[in-house]
Amino acid sequence: MKHKLNKLTLAMASSLFLVACGGSDKNGPMVIDDLVINEVIPLEDRSTPINLEEAVEHINLTEQALYYVDVPADSATLTVSFATGLANKELGDPDVYVRYEAEPSAGESGEFDCVSYNGPNWSETCILDNAKAGRYYILVDAYDQGDGVGVSDGTLWASTSLFPTGKACDIPVNLRAQEMTEEELSAACDVLANTKVIFDEVLNAGIAPEFQMPVEGDLNEYTGFNIFANLTNHKAWMGYLFDSDNESGIYYETEPTEFYHNSEVNTFNAIEWSGGRDVIRSLAHEYVHALDGRYNKEGAYRADMGWWSEGLAEYIGTYYQQPYQRFETSVWSNTKYTLAEIFDQHNNGGTPSPYDWGQLAVAFLLEKHPSDVTTMLTHMRAGEWDELKALLNTFATNYEAEFVDYYTNETRAQYEASAIELPLNSYLKAEGRGGWLYSVDVAEGDTDITIATTGGSGNVTLMASKDSVPHWSYTEYADCDTYNDGNSGNEETCTFTNVTPGTYYALVDSGFSGADIVDMYITACSGVDCAVEVPAQKPLREITKPQLPVSVPLPEPGTIGGCELATAYYDRTSIPATGFSVTNPTDVPVNLYWISTDGEANFANKYATLVAGEVYSEDFWSQGDRMMITDATNNCLGVAVLNNENNEFTISEELVADVVELGPPTIGSCDLLVPYERTNASAANFSVTNTTDTPVTLHWVSDETGQMSLGSDYGTLLNGDSYSADYWVAGDRMALVDSNQQCLGVIDLRATDNGFVIDDSLFE
Repeated sequence: MKHKLNKLTLAMASSLFLVACGGSDKNGPMVIDDLVINEVIPLEDRSTPINLEEAVEHINLTEQALYYVDVPADSATLTVSFATGLANKELGDPDVYVRYEAEPSAGESGEFDCVSYNGPNWSETCILDNAKAGRYYILVDAYDQGDGVGVSDGTLWASTSLFPTGKACDIPVNLRAQEMTEEELSAACDVLANTKVIFDEVLNAGIAPEFQMPVEGDLNEYTGFNIFANLTNHKAWMGYLFDSDNESGIYYETEPTEFYHNSEVNTFNAIEWSGGRDVIRSLAHEYVHALDGRYNKEGAYRADMGWWSEGLAEYIGTYYQQPYQRFETSVWSNTKYTLAEIFDQHNNGGTPSPYDWGQLAVAFLLEKHPSDVTTMLTHMRAGEWDELKALLNTFATNYEAEFVDYYTNETRAQYEASAIELPLNSYLKAEGRGGWLYSVDVAEGDTDITIATTGGSGNVTLMASKDSVPHWSYTEYADCDTYNDGNSGNEETCTFTNVTPGTYYALVDSGFSGADIVDMYITACSGVDCAVEVPAQKPLREITKPQLPVSVPLPEPGTIGGCELATAYYDRTSIPATGFSVTNPTDVPVNLYWISTDGEANFANKYATLVAGEVYSEDFWSQGDRMMITDATNNCLGVAVLNNENNEFTISEELVADVVELGPPTIGSCDLLVPYERTNASAANFSVTNTTDTPVTLHWVSDETGQMSLGSDYGTLLNGDSYSADYWVAGDRMALVDSNQQCLGVIDLRATDNGFVIDDSLFE
């Protein structure tokens, strides 16, 4: 039998061998009876070194591979990623294991400090907190799916600079940030700690079946928060690290009872939406998801519980003790939804919204039927989903009338009772989402009063009335309503003269509940032309652009870059690319095509052909979009990258200097009637035009047999007729036949340049 020996055993065996034989045999392993002693190769000699911040590209594997990276100093984080390459090939199914100062091993019984265990063709990312100085070993387990391929064109990268700051909160949360100070990290920890307090207050010991006890078997003791510097960085890194197009913040819960369990939030400083003002997107909302998964639900995320997950996160995390938004939901649309429709919204395309009507349903159950919520949570914690579904069906039947009364009457009463006292000659800060109601008491002796909002991000409307609460949905008009003033922003004012004692109610209504109001103040003062001094506005933060491990450098804003930019990219956002235009002052016609985020130009959908003096301009494009400029035969000339600075692009003479005008493509001979390979690329602008007096019929040529498919034709073209279609792909072949089904020639389609013309030469 063979034994795998450690270094001590090997040393002892070597001594015995030398005593017995008086020397050593360098021609093979040492043998004592049936004991074979193999040479032990040091770990570093079995590993490939990589450098921090330097990507290793084009990795192809069919078995496990071991790497190591040296971290020279203690760091807040160490990020290790194994991602799809720029060629955007199918990655395969790798898994990544990382271990400090020791060799990691794979699988459920493996030894590691971090594991990323996603499915096929998903990038893998490990983030270690409080990374100590030293050597980290990285095992890439190239799972072979039976095709003998394993991993194709992977990119391995390790970094301590992606999240250079971090903090372990007093609650089990680790923050990792691109651009946050210690003070800002502490403030974020405070928000999350308060969220846990509220979570325990709402789902208290009288409601939670096992108060503050995790679901049995849940291993997600800690939640990591990856906080990107801005939306642009969030979008780019979410695409690169997590294969996600999310741009609003997201919580990932990975199989909480498995060895590869993970609880992680990805969010960002939403300065693009707040005009440069700091606001971490949905910090409390996303943490409620983590708490919900830890304490309320067995297993990972469930689509059929989306109404509960998002509704609870809105109720606790976004609008806690702010009933205005629930009242808004109840009156905003003429369409009202039943409990049955809310519980089944996952089967109806996400309608109604789990954020709005889900919050209403959660609020109704928690406030009106807490004991039923206890029963719900009992089923959810045990993973008894069929029993839960039956229970929800009972709620939908028994509580519908009560639910209608709740959202029709009680939400209004809650809103009207939610007024925050605003003393005269003072200010309050208003931040968050939705709307806020204030009360201003006026005493004897006050003649004029002014209520105003000022500063900050967003676009609010101010409404105010004496002795009654205003709302846009009420039949009674407000005494003051700035909606029709047409103001853009937050500089809104309501002034009342010759006032009498009483209470004035002021509603500040956000124009869009999905965006945060940041650094805004509401003031109230008495006297003619009065004003209240408020704190100075906080400094604005500039947008930093992402620098991905592998990417083609971007051109200067407003300039057209090279065709190497026609590759996979991750920084496309939903932010409008203002002022986008392409002008062609040259005599060479050019075509414009959008490049999808996987790096493919969609030649089947041309946005414009620009001849001399023409301009293309549309306002539906977004920052990060890429536009390919081609010649008439769709050869790439350059790529325009839309941005947040300058989107006015001009075709230069230099760009088109090498364009050669070509005639139409030629029709091949019937020798092409042989088997061939089709591709997945579209055959752009395919057309066949007959300019002769001889009718010609079109038949597809089978790629497998090379024979004409005479059982069906794609049309018989007379003089002047044309055939075109956009479903053909490059590589397809089309036979041209006469009335006797005799082959005249064969068209061989390409990715571009597919405008074929039949002339008399075909019959020669």
